[in-house]
Amino acid sequence: MWFLLHPGVFAGPPETGGIFGCLSTPPGSSRRLGNSEATTMTAADHEKLARFRYLLTNIAESEGSYVEVLNILLQYMKALRARLSTSKPVLSQDDFNIIFYKIPDLFELHQKFLAGIKDNGTSVGKHFQVLVSVPCCVYSISIDI
Repeated sequence: MWFLLHPGVFAGPPETGGIFGCLSTPPGSSRRLGNSEATTMTAADHEKLARFRYLLTNIAESEGSYVEVLNILLQYMKALRARLSTSKPVLSQDDFNIIFYKIPDLFELHQKFLAGIKDNGTSVGKHFQVLVSVPCCVYSISIDI
């Protein structure tokens, strides 16, 4: 994961110096920062980076748990959908539609969100914006109200 500390100053994962180090080459960039630019992190920068990593790690863990739960719901949804066409369905089509409303969409959306925050720490905010900007998503409906 990469973290933008200041314009042009990126911190990398632990194997590249961890919380107390910076990489001189931002991800996807050919520009190389000078040693003085890349190593001039203040104590406040270290603390901000540590807090950012802590928050991002917790968000990723929570999101991973949520994606797992959505996946379990999808499995139940498939099993119950198969029972809808039998002579003794477990629940009505209306109940099925209410219980599993948007679950496949939410699963796909959150799976992408999780991959985004794990793979691209340079702009975490854009991944949150995607959550509320997807037209089929219940989050955008809730926020617009």
